[in-house]
Amino acid sequence: MPKINRNGIKINYETYGNGPALFLTHGFSATSKMWDDQIDYLSKYFTLIVWDMRGHGQTDYPDDENLYNEKETIEDIKEILNELKIEKANVGGMSLGGYMSLAFYCKYPEMVENLLIIDTGPGFKNFEARDSWNNYALKQAKKFEDIGLDGLKGKSKEMNPENHRNAKGLVYAAKGMLTQKDDRIINELPNIKVPKKDDICYATQNRQDAVKQLALESDYMIVVGSKNSSNSNRLKELAEKCGCKSVLIDGFEDLNLSELDGCNRISITAGASAPEERVQEIANELQKYTGALINESGEDKENIFFKLPPLLR
Repeated sequence: MPKINRNGIKINYETYGNGPALFLTHGFSATSKMWDDQIDYLSKYFTLIVWDMRGHGQTDYPDDENLYNEKETIEDIKEILNELKIEKANVGGMSLGGYMSLAFYCKYPEMVENLLIIDTGPGFKNFEARDSWNNYALKQAKKFEDIGLDGLKGKSKEMNPENHRNAKGLVYAAKGMLTQKDDRIINELPNIKVPKKDDICYATQNRQDAVKQLALESDYMIVVGSKNSSNSNRLKELAEKCGCKSVLIDGFEDLNLSELDGCNRISITAGASAPEERVQEIANELQKYTGALINESGEDKENIFFKLPPLLR
């Protein structure tokens, strides 16, 4: 595995295939191995570069927590591209990796051909929302301080604890890289395009964006959908990432009503394929049980009609 040495820190990266450069960055507590399932396909068309951020995987875990931050991450990306003599690349990532890709674009736009941003928030304009996110990040740091890599047990395979040397790097990364200092990135991205509304991805993205906002305002999030639905599971995970307890249910009977005790605000959302009638039924039953008022949140209506594929027209 090739590595670069930047100011005494050894940064692990790997390259595959030939073609235009595609540089991908993993999410917090994952590693470059999260892209393993995509390597065979993407390397047919690109020179694929994946790497481990500081405190993750096979990259060094420096003892100085001040070396874990956005600035150092941006420079690590630049140094890898320079080492490979790549002047311009398609740059992207997932979650924290997507945020760092946006930050890299803001610092070095001349080095970015295209951006590929997956499940990423560009920061918060609202101070209270940013403060809530940072509290979540610091809770992650405390968790890894207390129980080490056991904090990753039961997570998806991308967060396999065996891919990390120890939990120290995750503690420092949560404090210095996962936390957000200002609204600079979100304010510097006027040219980022929203998903096209004639794309089925729009409905999914619309609901994910809504869940991120609702989770910061709620005590409990109910996601209506099948446990086999990746989109519905993703909504539940997003709510939990924002610090809101969440449950995925098919119907009202699946609810553990004791978990609602003490909750002042309960939000309900649904996967894009969940029937509206079922969502309304659950809301009505919940109102009977709690006596709460029902308020519909969000103004972005999904009045979209998807065309059949040409072969089926």
